[in-house]
Amino acid sequence: MAGKKRKDHNEFVAFAVVMQIGAIQDGRMISKKRLISGRVQNNNHHVKVCLKDAEVRVNYPDKILQTLINNTGSRIAFLFLKMYHERFDDDFHTKKMDILCQIDLSYILMFQREEMQSNEEITEDSLFYQLLDYIFSMPGLLAIAQLRSAQSYPDNTILLRFVKPINISCNEPEVFLRIVYPNATVTKLDIPLSPELISTCVGYGQDFVQVDVIPPHYLLLSYITKTLVNGDPTQIRFQRIGYIIDVNGQTPNGSQIQLTEAVIVPSNAIIVPNINEEDGFLLTYQMTYDNMIGWSKWSAVSQENQTFTKLASGNLPAVHNAYPFATTNGGYGIAYTVFSSTADIPWKAIVQLMESDSNDFGQTYIIHEADLAFSDFRVHYCDFAYAGAGYNCVLKLEQKNATTGATRVTFMIANFLTSGSVVRLDKLGFDGVTLPFDDITSLFYGGFLVTFYNKPSIDVDSVVGYTFRNNGSNAGQWDIPDTVRVSDTYTLLSNNTLVAVSEIQSYSWKLVSTDLNKFVDDKGYGNLNISTTEPRINASFPIPRASINITFIQPVSLSYGNISIYQYDSTGGKLLRQTVSGMSPYVQAKNDGYAVSVKVLESTFNQPGASYYVTTDNDFVKSKQLDEPIFGIAKNKWIFSRQELNDNVKDEGTLALLRLGQNGTAYFSNLDKNGMNEFFDEILSELVAVIPLQPGRLTTSKKHQFDTANSSNVLLQFRVEAGNISEPSTKQVITDLDTMVKNKAITPLVTKPLASMLDETFGFKPIPDLWQKYKMRLLYLIAFFMLMLISFVAAHRLSPESRNWAIFPITFICIDYALDIAFIVRHGNDVPSLYYPRYFYDTHFIDS
Repeated sequence: MAGKKRKDHNEFVAFAVVMQIGAIQDGRMISKKRLISGRVQNNNHHVKVCLKDAEVRVNYPDKILQTLINNTGSRIAFLFLKMYHERFDDDFHTKKMDILCQIDLSYILMFQREEMQSNEEITEDSLFYQLLDYIFSMPGLLAIAQLRSAQSYPDNTILLRFVKPINISCNEPEVFLRIVYPNATVTKLDIPLSPELISTCVGYGQDFVQVDVIPPHYLLLSYITKTLVNGDPTQIRFQRIGYIIDVNGQTPNGSQIQLTEAVIVPSNAIIVPNINEEDGFLLTYQMTYDNMIGWSKWSAVSQENQTFTKLASGNLPAVHNAYPFATTNGGYGIAYTVFSSTADIPWKAIVQLMESDSNDFGQTYIIHEADLAFSDFRVHYCDFAYAGAGYNCVLKLEQKNATTGATRVTFMIANFLTSGSVVRLDKLGFDGVTLPFDDITSLFYGGFLVTFYNKPSIDVDSVVGYTFRNNGSNAGQWDIPDTVRVSDTYTLLSNNTLVAVSEIQSYSWKLVSTDLNKFVDDKGYGNLNISTTEPRINASFPIPRASINITFIQPVSLSYGNISIYQYDSTGGKLLRQTVSGMSPYVQAKNDGYAVSVKVLESTFNQPGASYYVTTDNDFVKSKQLDEPIFGIAKNKWIFSRQELNDNVKDEGTLALLRLGQNGTAYFSNLDKNGMNEFFDEILSELVAVIPLQPGRLTTSKKHQFDTANSSNVLLQFRVEAGNISEPSTKQVITDLDTMVKNKAITPLVTKPLASMLDETFGFKPIPDLWQKYKMRLLYLIAFFMLMLISFVAAHRLSPESRNWAIFPITFICIDYALDIAFIVRHGNDVPSLYYPRYFYDTHFIDS
């Protein structure tokens, strides 16, 4: 806009600013959507700015020139009323303006007049920033924080991020986090940011500091940095940098990671955690102004170096808009719309999926199309179809009336499968709700939550929610009273509870929550497809079970996901007892696919009084009808226990042997004496942990020898000590470890570096009692000697003069030769280290 030359006389300026900061005037919260009227009265020379519940007066000289500038950012809007003094004619009486403020909680600020030089040439832009400098030099203006985001972890821990504005477009260079745990305790986590490195200002309509939840207990803090290409100020590039922080505020690794490429468009990223915590996340961002979408696939946070790694990256060509989502089988999907003016059907909604073991998006599937009657077509939201199969994408279509210019908005719900097949397409009707639309979210127990901006009599930035069934019909308003302010920034927990911030004041904030409609009943497993299990949740059984069973509400087919059984240890941690794939022979489908039975090893439930829980992967079974993966069972859902059982009455310790496999024998044989001792100590520690046993129940003499039945394998000797009455008996310990070794592929032994080297064909064999083993042979030997003695006595009586005693040495010599030959044949290779001494002593030296 061209500059305006000032008059010779003095000119004065007054203005009002309306902001989303929840301020208080006259002890009351001032709402948005208030009618503000400015009236010029010639007789008293002042402007009267009227609201429904607040009034502010500002003096000013005779004449006014008013200009309105409305500049709305992502969370803050400005409303400037600029009044330039001019001399009114006597017949000029009033001048009136009406402004409808589209802002959140409003803080009306009227400022003293600012005298300006008459010879100064100004533009509206220069005046705009000059006034900003004046306004935000006032201390304490924006002391009240704003809620920027609300997210939740899988265990229903809530992460809230607040910001504190320091002026009209910038926040304090600090991340204000509050972590609300399920037990209602709150942790304060404030992370200072370097103003030189972090962009905390609202630029390009967005706040570029971002905090995202990374399960199980991390968060990703990221921000936009700006660079110049070859120092050219006209060639600006933006990229997102981030680093991992744990919930204690620590940066385990401390190193920053470049999350996006350097691109020409600054944009916030969308981060989608994988459905499996151990498989990382997907990140998408806008790369160009024509909506080229960049994406990158990242690993989970490594426990070794406490950071994550980029696994793959790519981009989608120019699309209209895009929305990423996670898939049930551990992969990712991205839904987007495209427009082609030359196509018969110009609008298309397309989905591309990435398999869990892939690093690129695959085939494209069209899930919906729209003709030229629609002026806009977007993917608004995508998520799992929790109460059905596959995924739901909410599609937003806009149709503009050419005559009136009014826009009609239609929402469609497309339910589709991993194969790309669209199962159903429903229209989401708002059934009499006339409030402005805010957002839509899938519910864990079926249906959707749709929020609308509240009634004009209530703060506009607050919302009211309605639940809708899967078919799009309205199921009614939530039970939060209309008088309670609910922020449009909220989070949903896995139990279908909505949690939102209700009030933010200078030094306090409040949470409001409500349980939303559950359209499908849950039996407590966090899986709407499960009818019951055996054992049931919180059941207790006296003796180890031979199997566990799951009954589904629909026929299923077995797939490649795992079912795993864990035991709670004394610290509340988990100890894997058994894990098998759905395609394993240990798993069987029964009752025409409505039930699945899993064979349980004898060693799995071996601890009387212990508690256990079972998990299943999301691809453990599939819908038999749709061939679509079904959700699994999360940890800490299917919990049961074994009763105390004191059967260890008379117990004695015993020796037993383990045998190394070929790889283990080769590894062990290459160790020196110290290395062998360390091997015994480490493998003993692994065995005690996986059985599990109290320290001292299992010991080792560190003796070994080569197996006589298989000279290539090494035998290791251990001793199982007697336990007390509350512990498993010696016999039970030997049986459990024998079972685990023989089935090590599905037990935790396979995860241990040394225990995994054990020979599963041998197991854990007790060394038998020598008397029990050799008593018959000793009896035969005694009988043989008695026979020889009888023979000698009889011979002596028949011929006393003969040398009858010769029968003894001749017999002993024959036996000795027979035993020597048998020992060499059977045990000659037991101790290879004796070969060299034998050769040494067999060598004859001749004196010269």
